[in-house]
Amino acid sequence: MKKYHVLVAFISVFVIISVIIPLLHAAEIIFVEGSVQVQGDQEEEWRKAEIGTKVDIGDKIRTARHSRADVALDSEKKNTIRIDPKTLVVLDSDSSGTIDRLDLSRGMVYAKVESIKSGLSFEVSTPSAVAGVRGSAFSVYAERDTDEIKAYKDSTFVQAYDADGNLITELTLPEGFKTFVDRFEGPGTLVQITLREFSRFDNLTDEIA
Repeated sequence: MKKYHVLVAFISVFVIISVIIPLLHAAEIIFVEGSVQVQGDQEEEWRKAEIGTKVDIGDKIRTARHSRADVALDSEKKNTIRIDPKTLVVLDSDSSGTIDRLDLSRGMVYAKVESIKSGLSFEVSTPSAVAGVRGSAFSVYAERDTDEIKAYKDSTFVQAYDADGNLITELTLPEGFKTFVDRFEGPGTLVQITLREFSRFDNLTDEIA
């Protein structure tokens, strides 16, 4: 009887581990071009990123000139980001165990988000703005003094903050529009996204689909 209980306990632990481990390492680099590096949350050195490299909350990813990477944030690859050249991002989370936020220091990221838990959102934050969606496709480009945010599919919410981290304003960016947010100021005028910009996004979506 004791052997039976031990066996059941062993099987239960094995099943739990088998389920938890994939969840902890659901994010994976699925495309690399050029020089891309990853730095773990507890690591001091940068290491080369390759297709199949696992990444987790707190990890940093940086791309060199003429380099880019795609990262699947879930095992089903429904939530995917494209990291453009000369970009530095940190994978972050506002909810336990799920990468649902990117801290963008510089450069540009595209986010194609199709599967988010009810009541949650996916966000990209810069030093003075936060852009987020609850199921959509958008991009954020952070320069030294300005952020550019584009809503390609569905609406995107944009929050602007001052130098002390206080919310200045929040707006909803409609599908097909973009706005510029100067550092620590409110969003500018809404501008319609051009056909060329949409075409580039469509081509990118086909690449990471």
